Amino acid sequence: LWKVGGAALAKAHMFKEARDFLDKALELDPQDHELWRLRADLEGNMKRAIEYFDKAIALNPRDEQAWFRKGATYHGLGDGEKAIECFDKVLEINPNHAGAWFHKALTLDMLIDDLRQAISCYEKAIELRPNDYDFWVQKGIAHRILEEYDKAIACFEKAIELDPNEDEAWWEKEETLSRFSDDIYEQGMKFLKEKDYEKAVQSFQTALDTYPYNKRARKALNKSQKKLAELYAAVEGWGKVLELDPMNVIAWNEKGCALFDLRKSQDAIECFERAIQANPSYYIAWRNKGLVHARRCEFEEALMCFDRAVAIEPGYAEAWYNRGCVLGSLRRFEEALHSHERAVQLDPKHADAWFNLGLCLAVMERLKDAINAIQRFLKVARSKKYADQIDSANQLLKALEMLATVADGQGKEQQ
Repeated sequence: LWKVGGAALAKAHMFKEARDFLDKALELDPQDHELWRLRADLEGNMKRAIEYFDKAIALNPRDEQAWFRKGATYHGLGDGEKAIECFDKVLEINPNHAGAWFHKALTLDMLIDDLRQAISCYEKAIELRPNDYDFWVQKGIAHRILEEYDKAIACFEKAIELDPNEDEAWWEKEETLSRFSDDIYEQGMKFLKEKDYEKAVQSFQTALDTYPYNKRARKALNKSQKKLAELYAAVEGWGKVLELDPMNVIAWNEKGCALFDLRKSQDAIECFERAIQANPSYYIAWRNKGLVHARRCEFEEALMCFDRAVAIEPGYAEAWYNRGCVLGSLRRFEEALHSHERAVQLDPKHADAWFNLGLCLAVMERLKDAINAIQRFLKVARSKKYADQIDSANQLLKALEMLATVADGQGKEQQ
């Protein structure tokens, strides 16, 4: 009577009265494992609830509901390891307990941070109960955290199919599409920074196809399309000039530059070669041809072009800088050092040359000189385009200063 009354009061949400009834029932029959489990479910103190679950389990070690509720309580206490132990015990008793698979997944997901294993458990729960809305939503969230956006979206769409009137899956799907779009946008920004406008346009368009409300992607797409149109217009315009004047050196060079920015490297090389044929002393075309070879990792060919550029015009700081970069790629650091030194002598505000000079000196273990070069870079690198490079330079500077301090200390010890 006390047991039945307590259960009825609990269903009526009269929890204090229910606890009193169950306490009375336990006084009369302390060997009833179901009573201990019911009493634990009504206990507000989670640690005391676990004591009650333990008593139920001691009386009936195969009480899967007691193990399950105990696991859920440990989850509430933030003790993931003990929660997993309880859910594993449930599954040992009943491998088809969908709730235990699901709550084990939640614990792995939220407390253990093992998303791969959590997804495996979500999948097992779904296999047993394929029409459970919450199972699909939580699995989708786990996939999204792993940036597996296609799988996440498929899960949310399944949840929406099961219950189109529930808001959570709709919201989670939109959030996933937004994040997916942002990731594609960031890839587009990398292409834009590298002046690969074709790929930038493709990325921004994909970002908008994924999530049409991505304002940043729309703005970047417009900017990239405009630049792309300008480059194609430049190629066409200089082509018309060349129809009238096939020996126009500047036209060949400018057309080559536009093609270079369009990532049409072979066409660009041909234009620069035509400029050089028209005027072998046109050092700017030699330098630009070298840039194309360098982008294609054809470093020996690039070096030959930069050598010709500085031989024709020894005061061409940009070509000296480019020569230094190619020599660095060829690991000819002494020669690279000379080229970067020449570049900063000609243009003391050439930030990139100072930075690369510092890298060469660091590789050559001339630490104090490297520190000075990086400090000069930080003084002259003022524009926004150097933001990432400034962060790298500051990190490099700290490392160099630490190495220099260690080297000084070792030198003093040897003395």
